[in-house]
Amino acid sequence: MLISIVFISKLDYLSTSNLLEKISISNNNYDILNPNFVMNNQKEQINITAKEGDFINEDEILLKKNVVFESDNFTILSNQVLFNKTKQTATSNQQSTFFSDKTEIQSEGFEILDDGEKIIFEGKTTLTLKND
Repeated sequence: MLISIVFISKLDYLSTSNLLEKISISNNNYDILNPNFVMNNQKEQINITAKEGDFINEDEILLKKNVVFESDNFTILSNQVLFNKTKQTATSNQQSTFFSDKTEIQSEGFEILDDGEKIIFEGKTTLTLKND
């Protein structure tokens, strides 16, 4: 696995009340290109990929651009997700789409809790069930 690290210039992100806001910080944080993580729970493994990621602190990474959560049973697409690698949780306040067998859910955000066991869709949400 190849990981590229790029220096950030005085910008980072902070999660406050589920809002992601830019704040000024010192010059000692780094970006990661093409981040790749795995969430493991009792039922399945969830692979997480994105085009970019910003380290928020020791536990949290802000994943950006083409963020994908994928397991054998579902896929979630979004453009920005805050992932906590220690707690194995994720949250987004961006437009997101969930795909599963004969099911599609579009929402204004989501939370993944309990090591991926629970997914909560937030904001205006549309559920489409396919009868194929």
